[in-house]
Amino acid sequence: MKKNFIAVFVGLGLSVIILLCAEGVFILNKRFAFFSQPQVVERALGEDPELTEFIKTKYQQSHWARQDMENFFSVQQQAPRSTKLDYSLKHGGPHERRNLWLTSSIFRPNLKFRSLVKVENSDRVIYDVTIDTNERSRRVVVFNGTSQDQGVLFFGDSNTFGEGVNSDETYASQFAKLNPQYQVFNFGVGGSAPNVFLEEIENFPQYRYTDLKVPAKNIGVYLIIDDTIERMICRLNCLREYRRWMLKHPYYKLNSQGELEYQGSFAQSRKGVNSVYSFFASSALLDFYRVDYPLAIRQSDMDFMAKVIKVYTDKLKKHMNLERFVVFSYPGSRLDPEMYKAAFAKVGIEFWDFSQVDFGRITDGRSAYPWDYHPTPVGHYLLAELLTYKLKQTNPKGGIR
Repeated sequence: MKKNFIAVFVGLGLSVIILLCAEGVFILNKRFAFFSQPQVVERALGEDPELTEFIKTKYQQSHWARQDMENFFSVQQQAPRSTKLDYSLKHGGPHERRNLWLTSSIFRPNLKFRSLVKVENSDRVIYDVTIDTNERSRRVVVFNGTSQDQGVLFFGDSNTFGEGVNSDETYASQFAKLNPQYQVFNFGVGGSAPNVFLEEIENFPQYRYTDLKVPAKNIGVYLIIDDTIERMICRLNCLREYRRWMLKHPYYKLNSQGELEYQGSFAQSRKGVNSVYSFFASSALLDFYRVDYPLAIRQSDMDFMAKVIKVYTDKLKKHMNLERFVVFSYPGSRLDPEMYKAAFAKVGIEFWDFSQVDFGRITDGRSAYPWDYHPTPVGHYLLAELLTYKLKQTNPKGGIR
């Protein structure tokens, strides 16, 4: 018995030593990049022939296809593995950023400022753009129509807001240019998710929702990316140093009656879970292998997101003439579209699956910025064309319904 105990003790001790040594190696790897991270095994993407052919034609007809543009795939592949971006001058830099916000997630009205992102320790610029907001704290929509009959309201995160592009290059502005029969509103909020929009409309609707003059009939269109669901459930990964900004997001739970209850932020109201997640999230070894918990997005997580969007749209209807609401996935999304479809069908929300349209392949890698991954003006243009096509396809008469 004593020998068995000693053997177990020695075995545990050696295991701890090996783990500590491995942890040390991967801490050094963060600085010197000895190893490349293993490729993530992702869902194999199919192809929607109809939408792919439409987008390919639109791209080939555009002025971007005729310009001598960089292939960002090649840029990223040829750069050192340790390449990082310098975000110090994003949104004007630290001093200016302090004066930009009306709330933790909404810019002040009538702003105009520069946003610059470049490669760390380099003169290479990723993007250098001007961001401006209107009198209701929304991103300015250029080329906008003045229709009092029909409007399109765009919702989503920084991809909708237009991080990385000028105001005339956002897909909201480019959609407005393609569709002058609509009045277009850009409600995009950088870093957001449906829980952020729900908190906003519940706690401070006066900034962007009340007394808003909108057309008689409106369609709401919400862009979700693969990270949207992560920002709503805040798995172990959101406790990693580069993701901790998610902790400020509002935390909603379903009560015993299946109704949403606001709990405050993840940082305020989930301290016990956060402590456990934080311990494991601090491991360089687990970070290298992208270990997360729960291990995968579940159908119940999708159902929760759909529930939050449904509650949000119901509240949205109290402030504006919302006739229809659509959620669409970003082209190339790696999450299972069948899970999305099942979740939104349960709550009666229309869903458009664009996951099988590969902008990167169609544009030879010009649709998104290297390392940053926000869409370039080309990516925004193709989104505007895709939405225009789908809207006409679902209503040939060109109306809201």
